[in-house]
Amino acid sequence: MFDVPAERRGWFTQILTRAAAASALLFAGDNASARAYATPRQRGELPTTPDQPALFELDPPWALSTAQTLPLRNGLRAEGTRYRAPLPGGRILEVFRGVDAGLYRHLVEGRIGPYLRAAPRTFRRWSASRPDYGVLSIGRDGTVLVVRVTDERR
Repeated sequence: MFDVPAERRGWFTQILTRAAAASALLFAGDNASARAYATPRQRGELPTTPDQPALFELDPPWALSTAQTLPLRNGLRAEGTRYRAPLPGGRILEVFRGVDAGLYRHLVEGRIGPYLRAAPRTFRRWSASRPDYGVLSIGRDGTVLVVRVTDERR
């Protein structure tokens, strides 16, 4: 724990909210939009070391992903990235990570305040939903993770 002087608390709050916004966008795979919320060091504009890489090296270079919208029941949609990996027997493991579509729009358009105010309502709405397939995990920040195994190659 540490004390932030009163005159620096506004700055500190701004840093924390920008970091939260960047984290949600990075989780969704939108590195380009997240750059707007990051510091020069996080963007890799300052020298980094192997033990402290730039924040925007989230995905390994071999990862095959696609930016997409994931529609679910009750009109819920998320914007993010889908990863697919082959499994034995012709099955496929799919992992989708993203952010609720409405919250995503707030973040991409630089509206952190509306994003922070809407995230708790969004969490409650998503928590009441069950996916048609796979496993659904929802973060209180509006992030969405869906994992499923399919037999088809789409």
